[in-house]
Amino acid sequence: MRYGSGNFRYIWPAECDLMAQLAGMELEDRFADWHGTPFTADSHSHVSVWRKP
Repeated sequence: MRYGSGNFRYIWPAECDLMAQLAGMELEDRFADWHGTPFTADSHSHVSVWRKP
């Protein structure tokens, strides 16, 4: 058995977008869940798709 720990924190979608942009990727789409529900300000999660041009 192997045990590990790490420091994690929630990041906002805008932070994900910035990191992707710095990596040379563009946001293609964003959903609220894996079922393709539209992402809104009231969404509790997000599934984001970026692509490298």
